[in-house]
Amino acid sequence: MKLLPKSDRHVDVVVVGLGLSGLSAIRLLSGAGISIQGIDARARIGGKTQTIKSENGRSFEGGPEFVKPGHERMKSLMKEFGLKSTTLQRRGHKSVFRGGVRWTEHNDYIEPGIRCLRERFDQLKADFEKGALEDWVEGCSVGTWLGMHGVDTLHQDRFAQELVFELAGTDPFAVSMAAAVSYHASAGHSHNHQSARIVGGGSALATNLALGLEAHPVALDTIVHAVTRNYESVEIQTNNGVVTASFVVLAVSPTALKQIRFSPELPESRRRLISGWKQQASSKSFVVFERRWWVDAGLSGFAEGDTSNAVVMNASRDDEREGTLLLFANEAAGAPRFSQEAIKAGVLADLERYFQGLPYPVVDFATISWASDPFAGGCGSPLPSGYPVRSRLELARPIGNIFFAGTEVAEHGWGSMEGAVRAGEAAAEGILSIVRTDQRDSGLPSHS
Repeated sequence: MKLLPKSDRHVDVVVVGLGLSGLSAIRLLSGAGISIQGIDARARIGGKTQTIKSENGRSFEGGPEFVKPGHERMKSLMKEFGLKSTTLQRRGHKSVFRGGVRWTEHNDYIEPGIRCLRERFDQLKADFEKGALEDWVEGCSVGTWLGMHGVDTLHQDRFAQELVFELAGTDPFAVSMAAAVSYHASAGHSHNHQSARIVGGGSALATNLALGLEAHPVALDTIVHAVTRNYESVEIQTNNGVVTASFVVLAVSPTALKQIRFSPELPESRRRLISGWKQQASSKSFVVFERRWWVDAGLSGFAEGDTSNAVVMNASRDDEREGTLLLFANEAAGAPRFSQEAIKAGVLADLERYFQGLPYPVVDFATISWASDPFAGGCGSPLPSGYPVRSRLELARPIGNIFFAGTEVAEHGWGSMEGAVRAGEAAAEGILSIVRTDQRDSGLPSHS
């Protein structure tokens, strides 16, 4: 829909960004009897969650789909919505390809050097959870920390990938050690990576969160250019018109905030933090084979290495004959975009390296690159060293009647669906707290 002129259009709350965070905010606000306007720059809702179609019409989740053991809010929502999950099967040996050399090792085997690094990392996580993380960790990169323990370079590289890949980072010297510690601590698991995979992916969660949108106007294909804050209201200027509101929730990434003009300007500390924020482009690919041939070879279908597609997972179900491998690649900022045919060729070449041949034909393929989405800003936020972890709390702090959400600003579970939902709900709770106080002070009945 088109936005109405500001003289005719005023709502209590405008929510910009209809991904998991914005949808969570709207869901919580909807029960308070206040008017809401949703806005998204895309032609669809769901944000980084997105169902993609394969060459032959299969559906896959192009965005987030994994839930960690410590993601309690996600577990609660899955139970509420009746969403199921599956666990990735890891029976057999993992393939490793580094420095042009391939080898296999059992998934339960841990190299002594990696075990040493894991134990010391776990101590940092314990310190973080007790609030006793030493200040020097804030200024230390993952790469610098890894070099402090007398472990050989190969094991450093392998553990670096374990720490930073989920942050969508490729360079361990560009990621804060404190950020890596806080991320893995909030995930609530050790190093066995027993994550649950939502059936239907994050898109299934977004669909359920969006069920209450029918009661509120939504403007898609609508890009916010400017936000002007007054004492009692905020004006949102878009390519489709203007709307004013008592509050606005900006449920978008810090990268997207760079594209919005604020009047008055954001505080200098906030501007500096946003301007230095970087997000990493990444991609997912699904390869479907006629059968799960790796099982016959005693392999788990998991692989890791220094190829473009650095992580491979067995995404097959036990009840199906076909076999599906899921590959993740992190891309350099500004890297050239390739056609699907070129991406497919690169994926199959990497699988050849990992498994020394592909004995059964490929029957389907799907891929998505978040570098091609101008509104995503990337997939992760690998906070660089020198940026304290509490920077995320600074990003979340409201400025007058402007509230901020998105997984990047979450205190718990940042960088995941858990963080997105929690940040959206926190922004909504902040607004509701003000509304309730105003209602109580004015003697008006509360709708909550």
